[in-house]
Amino acid sequence: MSCTPQVHGAARDTLRFVSGVADHELASAIDNPTVLPDGRIESCGNFHGAPVAMAADYLAIAGLQTSEQLLVNESLVGAAESVTGPLT
Repeated sequence: MSCTPQVHGAARDTLRFVSGVADHELASAIDNPTVLPDGRIESCGNFHGAPVAMAADYLAIAGLQTSEQLLVNESLVGAAESVTGPLT
């Protein structure tokens, strides 16, 4: 119970970070086309999923930490059930 602010603060920081990664990646161009000598334009891809995958992993860890704390702290179970429904 005494670490609730730290767990929730870390979860909020994670949400802020993941939101920033998503905004950045969704606004970026994922292609680096090449203009060939004959004038054709070919896609070169140039996309790598690591930033989004790492952010998703980070988000999953934060969710697990928050859920774990709710299950361990009996006094918070009522609050969790009011949001998620019965935890059993």
